[in-house]
Amino acid sequence: MRVSRADLLRGTGLILFYLGAFNGVFAENGGTCTQGGADHLLGIVISIVLYVPAFALLAKGRSSRDTFVVMALGLLAIAWQIWFAIRLAAGVFLWKLSACAVIEGDAGWEFDGREVLFAILWLAMSLEVIVGTALVFGRWAGENV
Repeated sequence: MRVSRADLLRGTGLILFYLGAFNGVFAENGGTCTQGGADHLLGIVISIVLYVPAFALLAKGRSSRDTFVVMALGLLAIAWQIWFAIRLAAGVFLWKLSACAVIEGDAGWEFDGREVLFAILWLAMSLEVIVGTALVFGRWAGENV
């Protein structure tokens, strides 16, 4: 059985997509706010880097309904990450809370000093995923009109 170039691109894109999605879960939940440090939130940078080639490959390869079915679990995880990014940004920019106060739900935490960076990175990841998914879906919809 020979694997087509389009299937190879799609498969590689899906692997990178899932690595980014699951890394985002770990970046959000994989640490504690020991001494007010929210270092684990910086893990989202890895997801941002993984999503660039993932969506480029998924958009370049032949998209299909199967692609979206396979992406569904990852998109659920990403939806939760986008919700967290909105909560984090609102907490930092609107309510002047520390990152740990947003994560732990307790306003008693001190500021890490990188809250604005955390909020911007998480919002950038959210925008990247929304645009990337729209590009992949738009290509599939355009091919099936």
